[in-house]
Amino acid sequence: MLIMPHARPYLLIFIACLYSFFSVCSYASNFVETNASILYDDNLGRAEQDADIRGDSALQLSVSAGKVFHPSVGNSLVLKTNLQTTQWFDVTDLSQFSLGIMGQFTHKFGLGALTPRVSASLSIDYADFRSDIRDSWIYRAETRLDKRLDEYWELHGGIAYKISRAREEGSSARPPFDVFDQQRFSVFMGGDYALTEDVLLSATYRYHNGDIDSTATAPNARFLNASTARAIDDAFGNDKVVYKLDSNTQDVTLEANWILTDNTALTMGYEYLLTTATDEIEYKSNLLRLSIFVSF
Repeated sequence: MLIMPHARPYLLIFIACLYSFFSVCSYASNFVETNASILYDDNLGRAEQDADIRGDSALQLSVSAGKVFHPSVGNSLVLKTNLQTTQWFDVTDLSQFSLGIMGQFTHKFGLGALTPRVSASLSIDYADFRSDIRDSWIYRAETRLDKRLDEYWELHGGIAYKISRAREEGSSARPPFDVFDQQRFSVFMGGDYALTEDVLLSATYRYHNGDIDSTATAPNARFLNASTARAIDDAFGNDKVVYKLDSNTQDVTLEANWILTDNTALTMGYEYLLTTATDEIEYKSNLLRLSIFVSF
């Protein structure tokens, strides 16, 4: 479902009404969560040609604050605000600051640790990049099912939808302008394994179908013919163009989580992306992440 700009105030009012309603009729608890990460991406521009591939590292900091409501047994609602900044060391035009809100409702089908639960979430964020043509409103919707099998294994799966809408036409854009107006549908499944009481191993596979942006040196006839939109991309150099492509992506994520204290955890993660687009365009990406999470 596309949320147009004039609908954003109504969405905020709706969330405020939900907050007020559940504050009155349910038990609620407050929370604050912080996360600090070091990232490495070996193909930041999602490029195909070796000459266009740029790797970089970044520092990412995020803070979330909100409330958890328990309107009835087995049901919970989370409402929170998110603040995040990502600072890339070399490709600084991709550094960004984002602010958003999220709501998630979870229903548990009975009592006991092995009972499955289903959740649905909606979020809206505004991402402000140093590269102005990337400034966007981002809308996400997700539904997932979680099922614990025993004391060691837990499985999950679901579907997700993401819409990005660029804030304005950048001065470096050329018709058509909507390179960063994108939509993407995803399905995912995975599992968690408790190696010990303090160590959790996770694996998730995602399949994405929809729009992506890929940077290449101009002129490039293959990308020009395959793309649905394009713009000069000063973030990667004066001779670079970013192309909007219809694509399919295989996405595999592996993580190891260590519980350090009751409210602190350390995560090491690896993500592999294989994307194919029209005219046999293909690129690969490898992402590494080291994060520390603290809740209050």
